[in-house]
Amino acid sequence: AAAAADDGGRDATCPSATTSTVNMQSSLRTRLLGIVDKLKIHDDATHFLFPVDRSLYPEYYDIISHPMDLATLESHVAANHYTTLSAFVADANRIFTNCSTFNLPGSAICQSAKRLQRVLNTLIKEAKQSQKSINKGLDCRYCGRSFIYPNARRKHESRCRQQPK
Repeated sequence: AAAAADDGGRDATCPSATTSTVNMQSSLRTRLLGIVDKLKIHDDATHFLFPVDRSLYPEYYDIISHPMDLATLESHVAANHYTTLSAFVADANRIFTNCSTFNLPGSAICQSAKRLQRVLNTLIKEAKQSQKSINKGLDCRYCGRSFIYPNARRKHESRCRQQPK
């Protein structure tokens, strides 16, 4: 029988299913760390590299309930906190939302945040395109299910084509 659709594309009957999950997580972590690294070296990242200094801006933590910065984002990635790209993007965007909530619209720091957010959006779009090209050709010809490894796809296809439609 085919595995449930909510299994992340893994074949429950395949012994490498757990290995595939670990490899997927490692691949995601690598891609996310690359995105964070590119954001950190951007000219507009200066204000967002580390948590807001509580001694300089004590009111920040009264106004912002979920602070986020690039160092915290990076530590979450390194600790495998994110299992999806969308969870990472939500936290990354929190940096910019917090900035616009705390600072005056049109201020220099808000302008920096907008530019850095555009960079993030471009990097995310590139990551999605890269993943699509990696996955191209790894879909089952019979049911359309996606696979990470060609051998897993071939094994699945041999069982899938034998099943009555």
